[in-house]
Parts: sequence; structure tokens; C-alpha cells
Amino acid sequence: MIIYIADRYGKVLTTCSSELPRNSTLLKDNLTDDLQSGVRVFECTLMATDKIREHAVTGNYVMAYNAPYTIISSTYDTTDNTISLYCEDAGLDFINKTVGTIALTSKTFQQWIEWTLGTSADNGWNYNFNIPNKSKSLEYTTEANAQERLLDILANYDAEMYFTYEIDGFKWIPRTINFVQK
Repeated sequence: MIIYIADRYGKVLTTCSSELPRNSTLLKDNLTDDLQSGVRVFECTLMATDKIREHAVTGNYVMAYNAPYTIISSTYDTTDNTISLYCEDAGLDFINKTVGTIALTSKTFQQWIEWTLGTSADNGWNYNFNIPNKSKSLEYTTEANAQERLLDILANYDAEMYFTYEIDGFKWIPRTINFVQK
């Protein structure tokens, strides 16, 4: 098993492996799905080399099992010189930001998504819409994070979304958010 530790822009900072003789820094790993919350969790223990201690920090990404995971916590154990990482699926993390208010207005589903997340050119995500292009009037009087806003828009259009991406070498491409009717 080889994992990659990357910064917030997807630039690989270091690798860890349980198999390569010159890079055997991955001691153990575990991938689980929390069905109740819908979160995929990746946990691992790494030998704490200087490079790993520098890059295996909260907020960076781990690419493992063909998916990116956000490092939620990183714990250094001085007793056995290891770092334990707790990581969660990075899908929603890529799009989560604060979105503002908007007065009652009518927009199509695609316009609501682009108002919430920005256009594909703005955020690097491709959108795939399989939703009727019908206008609905919505109003948001308080700021919210993008995930909360998306869930409300999806509920109003009886739709759902899922992410697709591939890891090719040291990059994840293409990054697509798919919107479909329930």
C-alpha cells in the first residue's frame, strides 16, 4: 500500500508505503464506512520521519484507496516515534465555504448551484446536471456553509448529488459533482 500526503492544492508533499523497502513508513492502515453519518474514515499509523512530521498535519490531504481524505487529526507519539492520522472523505471539504444571503429570487437549479459554489471555471469542479431546468424561488436570509445551502437546494428540487474523481499519478482529475433527480 502506498499513500500520498498532499497540500490543500493537491501538490504531493511526501509518500508513505508499507511495501517499498526504501520507504517503509506506513505501519498500519484502516478504511471504514460510517453508514449512519455517511462518512468514509481512513486511519493510519506512520513512522515519524522529519518529512512526515512536517507534512502529516491537520488540513492536508491523504490520497489512499483511490480517494482523497482530509487529515482531521494528527497525533505524534514520542514513545514509539509514530504519527497516527484520523482522516475523513474529502469530497465535501473541497466545496465547503461560507455563502451569503440572497433576497427572494427565481433561479434554475444550475443557477442556484453556481450561485452557491461558483462556476466550474471558478472552483475547478465540473458539474454534471441531470435535473430539469425549472426555475424556483428561494430566499436565504442568513449566511451558511455551502454544504447546508446545497442540502436545502437539493431538497427543494427533490435531487441528490455525488462526487466522482480519479487519482492519476499525483493529481485527482477530473473532479465532478453529479446532480441527479431522486
